[in-house]
Amino acid sequence: MVRATAANAQVRAFAVTTKELVETARQAHNTSPVVTAALGRLLTAGVMMGSMLKGDDDLLTLQVRGDGPVRGLTVTANAKGEVKGYATCRTSSCLRMRRQARRRRGRSAGERSRHP
Repeated sequence: MVRATAANAQVRAFAVTTKELVETARQAHNTSPVVTAALGRLLTAGVMMGSMLKGDDDLLTLQVRGDGPVRGLTVTANAKGEVKGYATCRTSSCLRMRRQARRRRGRSAGERSRHP
């Protein structure tokens, strides 16, 4: 994470690269590309917001709820840069999205996508 301040510390900026974090989450939860992107963005926000916490024992929880196939996303972060999260979705939707993601990852680069 890169932190910067300007204007006598009245302006703060944060930048973070979370490619490996998001890939670890994708593998751990076997998420589809869409769910991976959403969870990855919330994990990134959690890392950045968690870094602003004052106490070492403070925790931040971010939660997004929805009424579509993905019912919600939950992320917890702390001031040390530790973050964890998961997606909650309807069982049949999650299974279908995971199967589709697995099939896409299993295809060779030259194969075209077929939609049922």
